[in-house]
Amino acid sequence: MQGPFSVTKMPSSHNIVFSSEADDDLRQIAAYTLEQWGEVQADLDVDAIVESIDMIRFFPQRGALRSDASGFRWIPAGFHSVYYLVEDQTIVVRILHRRRNVGPT
Repeated sequence: MQGPFSVTKMPSSHNIVFSSEADDDLRQIAAYTLEQWGEVQADLDVDAIVESIDMIRFFPQRGALRSDASGFRWIPAGFHSVYYLVEDQTIVVRILHRRRNVGPT
């Protein structure tokens, strides 16, 4: 049944690319969390990050623009934040702990 609120098509996905720094960030987060708090918490942290990145795959404009006019967007991911740029593809630039000071947002 078609109506004014029916969804006939899912949004297409946006290609996601990780910078080498973001790739390193994710590996370090997983290793540190595993060492400090164990496998269950490491899985939860990594899953939260993956879920946030999956969200921007379909809705790249969802993240908040940083106020410093850099063009970067960010989205929360559990205890971390994912910083990314939206161009022809979405580039995940960094994945940092939310307590880390990265300047004005």
